[in-house]
Amino acid sequence: MSQKRKIIFVIVSLYGGGAEKSLINLLHEFDYEKYEVDLLLFKKEGLFLNQVPEQVNLLEIPHDLDLMYRNSYKGAIRRISDLQYVLTRFLGTGLVKVLPHKSVRARRQVRWKKFYRNAIRPFDREYDIAVAYLECEPTYYVLDKIRAGRKYVWVHNDYDSTGLDSSFDYLYFRQADAVVTISDKCANILRERFPEAAEKVWCIPNITTSKYIRELAADEPDEPFREDRFKILSIGRLSEQKGFDMAIKAANLLKKRGYRFEWIIIGEGELKNELTELINRYGLNDDVRLVGQKSNPYPYMRCCDFLAQTSRYEGKSVVLDEAKILSKPILATRYPTVHDQLDEKTGLIVEMNPEAIADGMERLFLHPELLEGMQRELEQHDFGNTHEISCYYKLFESDVSGENE
Repeated sequence: MSQKRKIIFVIVSLYGGGAEKSLINLLHEFDYEKYEVDLLLFKKEGLFLNQVPEQVNLLEIPHDLDLMYRNSYKGAIRRISDLQYVLTRFLGTGLVKVLPHKSVRARRQVRWKKFYRNAIRPFDREYDIAVAYLECEPTYYVLDKIRAGRKYVWVHNDYDSTGLDSSFDYLYFRQADAVVTISDKCANILRERFPEAAEKVWCIPNITTSKYIRELAADEPDEPFREDRFKILSIGRLSEQKGFDMAIKAANLLKKRGYRFEWIIIGEGELKNELTELINRYGLNDDVRLVGQKSNPYPYMRCCDFLAQTSRYEGKSVVLDEAKILSKPILATRYPTVHDQLDEKTGLIVEMNPEAIADGMERLFLHPELLEGMQRELEQHDFGNTHEISCYYKLFESDVSGENE
């Protein structure tokens, strides 16, 4: 029997994002007869932590890396020398906040370059393959700190919308054996932004498992929808990207027009307090509910009338693929990559503002035959794609001399 190839996946945490969910789906489909798989998290946290397959070796976080990313230092300081890492973190994080005209992620790039790269030690294991399964810091860690025969980096979004500095990322992308993204649109954007690395760009879709999602959807939601209203569901991090500020403003318009609905939003994030204040300001406490993270959101998806995706940008949305598997109609904003996943048969695409979102929902409220037609169309297809695991093996076993076809 041939020796297993050693592979490590690196990601920040396993909170409820699309990249994290797609990694869990991938690991559940992996061939553990051929690969010995390690998983390194910067923070051993998240809803999906208990869904890591038992065949995966969930690594202990190196102490220096842990000190750079942990949420609390209680019990973490073991020796005086640890204080240098704490100081580096707070100094680096504090100084980059004052940089003008820099996005949060661009500031993290500067923090890595000026502070973290020199402070964090090289990882003490060697691999055949190292995978940074998310752009930004996991990418820099894999390329700067891990020894491996081949190194692959993933970009899970439309790169132009990430706020990252492309001149900085090019220094890393040119070192990687492949730069992988999740849709044709995202791949084309990468090739345009990084023409010198265009031949390294691969497009491999996220893995979505129909059978697993349908099994989980059979449960009952723990905070069910009320039956006397239109049932709207959104899922995503409470961040600027997901556009829930526009969603709440759209809900305010719908309420003023006299519609009775319940809009449940599943997710946590940095804008929770701001969105809660917005709900209170518009008097929508009886209409819009922020229910936090749910380890199993699929019963809510099964019970809703339609799913609303109000994002400002996406790569290839895992949530949309999951809604399609459960034959749920979709209303989505016209972000750049939306047409990779939706057409007029399976969803309603509206402009990216509260008025257009409210108008689209009003149209669905008044014309239930539109929802019924979308559902019938979705029921005729199986949107799971576990067969796409072969694309991952093609990458991992190739000489990466050119892009995938």
